[in-house]
Amino acid sequence: MDWSLSSLSSLSFLAFRRWFWSESFWLPPNVTWKDLESPIGSGGAESPVGGDWDPHGARDSDGGDGGGDRSTVTIPSVYDLWLGFPLAVVLFGLRLLWERYVAHPVGLLHNFRETPIATPLPNATLEEAFRLHGKTLPDHGKILGYAKQLDLTPRQVERWWRRRQLLGKPSQLQRFKETR
Repeated sequence: MDWSLSSLSSLSFLAFRRWFWSESFWLPPNVTWKDLESPIGSGGAESPVGGDWDPHGARDSDGGDGGGDRSTVTIPSVYDLWLGFPLAVVLFGLRLLWERYVAHPVGLLHNFRETPIATPLPNATLEEAFRLHGKTLPDHGKILGYAKQLDLTPRQVERWWRRRQLLGKPSQLQRFKETR
């Protein structure tokens, strides 16, 4: 028997798939995947249930079972999950339209500023120190050491550090557009 790499990988994939979708794990007893199948486009499978079935055990005021025909239950299909993707795209598009054509003009009307952030000059030594210390300003002794090492004044090092802290911070107008 010739076992090629592709046949072994397909066998291992099938074994994994069989293990992952095991009916004993995912489904209650006496239910199989076949019970949940439905023709494509039918919107779900219909499963016969007793005529007096009520999912919540509630009854009408006249003691009836809620009226209507409850002899079948619609079981959701896997294809129903695809509805989430177009819905997500629509919601994302609505958010973009809202931010651009409603929130931005309203924010400008209320004098929220879109201030550009002054970027610090590129400096590899100070960048490494910024990564080392995080956003917190190091103590005065370390600032003096960085200033001496780079031939800058301590005030220039502090100014670079504060500008570097502000790089990721959104402006007032950006925060207004995203939260309203």
